[in-house]
Amino acid sequence: MAVLRDESLETVADTAGLKTVWFCTEGSTRAGIQEYLTLLSETDQTVIVSYFLNTGPGPVLPQVLPAGTRTTIDVNAVVGPEVDVSVKIVGQNDFFVERPMYFNRSIGAAGPVNGGHDTQCLHS
Repeated sequence: MAVLRDESLETVADTAGLKTVWFCTEGSTRAGIQEYLTLLSETDQTVIVSYFLNTGPGPVLPQVLPAGTRTTIDVNAVVGPEVDVSVKIVGQNDFFVERPMYFNRSIGAAGPVNGGHDTQCLHS
């Protein structure tokens, strides 16, 4: 196990789970939904984050990952409101990605929902 720390949080990632290509699907920035990406690398590197929107191709942006420090991307701030979004992230060295989402809205037959969800993205 590799223990990677920042000043406010200790994160433990199984190094077997570290990869160089990650996919985060079925995200959203619709009203009442906040989406983040959290990334962690054992080495200093710059990854490329490609956003795919329901409205067409989104931004392709570099993101610096300092070694041993959690980096958070506010997806809502990057792609704007009211879109469905998937993400591909590619690095030169192994790293780890999760997608926390928080929501406070009415969702179909479920009605009002207030909560959150965190998932490890898929890797290749």
